[in-house]
Amino acid sequence: MPFSQKLRTRILAVAEEHETRLSSLIPALREVQKDMGWLSVESMEEVAEILEIPPSSVQNVATFYTMFFTEPAGRHVVWLCRTLSCALRGAEHLEHHLCGKLGVGMGETTADGKITLMVPSVSPRAEPPPPCSSTTRCTKTSRKPKSTG
Repeated sequence: MPFSQKLRTRILAVAEEHETRLSSLIPALREVQKDMGWLSVESMEEVAEILEIPPSSVQNVATFYTMFFTEPAGRHVVWLCRTLSCALRGAEHLEHHLCGKLGVGMGETTADGKITLMVPSVSPRAEPPPPCSSTTRCTKTSRKPKSTG
């Protein structure tokens, strides 16, 4: 399905904001995913055509980053961190609870299409990420020290 004129205009506007068409690729893909919910092969080809870059470049970027969905995702996407710092904060227990409660595994979507569980790609940060966050609302767990008396 071809892009709407409004989406095409937004992609061209994003391209104008960047020094090269290739440097506008990630923001352009964000626009498409925001509009369509995910990136189909056809939508990637259309982005390539608009930005005048090879379709393989678009597909390489779209499949490299976990923030882009190349299959339909649920309305709500829950990101569950699996780094050591998150594991120490209870991410494994949270993963088992969520998978059991929702009846899906990581990378899967509930039968009703409402929730997808995902593992984000990892990048070093000064502060550990929250064990779990969502595209609809970012939640960060906080632990109060237990009183000893």
